[in-house]
Amino acid sequence: MLQSIAGLRVVVSSVALDVSHAAAPYNAVNPAWPDPATSVGDFFPSLFDEIKCLFDIQDQPLMTDDLIPRLATISPGSGAYHNAGDRKQPDWQSTFYSCKYPAPVAVKQDYDPDQRFYAHAAVGSED
Repeated sequence: MLQSIAGLRVVVSSVALDVSHAAAPYNAVNPAWPDPATSVGDFFPSLFDEIKCLFDIQDQPLMTDDLIPRLATISPGSGAYHNAGDRKQPDWQSTFYSCKYPAPVAVKQDYDPDQRFYAHAAVGSED
């Protein structure tokens, strides 16, 4: 699978952290994220123009519709960390939060019932 990505003018990078031996805190991080065995899905393509080295917005569909699904087949269920994920991820709730999504939604409803704080693909943004 990675060979099929090699010719697509992308930089694929990843940092694997083994934090699986730490105590499981009560947080909204996708449970698959701390497991290095499933961190292949944490490879995030960075698309650059070779001359300008600027993020190329025109390549966003390539990342969302092609590269991310290819990488997800290598490590199904691995998810992604919200801060480094694809902001246009169609199933971002399960990708970023997995089964933990209802908890941050409840916090958001308690502390921001009028939806004054908003970010694309952030907790509560689907409302």
